[in-house]
Amino acid sequence: MSLVAAAAVLVIKDAARLIDSFLDAFPGVKLYIDRLQQQAARDGGVPTLLGRWRPIDGLGSRDAKARAAALRRVVNSQIQGSAADLIKLAMCAWDDYQQQQQQQQQQQQVPQTQQQQQQPRAVLVASIHDELLFEVEGGPAAAAAMGAAVSALMRGAAGPLAVPLEVKVEAGERWAF
Repeated sequence: MSLVAAAAVLVIKDAARLIDSFLDAFPGVKLYIDRLQQQAARDGGVPTLLGRWRPIDGLGSRDAKARAAALRRVVNSQIQGSAADLIKLAMCAWDDYQQQQQQQQQQQQVPQTQQQQQQPRAVLVASIHDELLFEVEGGPAAAAAMGAAVSALMRGAAGPLAVPLEVKVEAGERWAF
């Protein structure tokens, strides 16, 4: 066995030990994975948090490697699909928030210059996996105010959940910190 192959085997063994120790420390995660994989094997796929169906090919394969890969995709599909559902809900919540802010300002008939002072301009620039990227005018205080508003919108976007969503907000001159 080459040195590279031996090193790869050690890395794989270390990874397996790390996963095993994690599942030992958090037995509920192992139970979740087992139940989800059983459900997927029975149903041919898994739903996301919002009920979007994610079919999984290979669950009934005779090839053990193909079947194991499909079982890994089961967990990933539900978690990543649910994360995508949540970020879409957060973007919709942001759009609703922006529309409400505009309606309130129009109803109050506040001059445009005072409107800009009341509410900093913030634009949703992009979504990157489970992150939303905003450009906010007005400096650090405006960024902090918009961060608090966005955080509240994101935490409440899916309604009440069994486990509360954690939202981390960071501000900077550039996206890369």
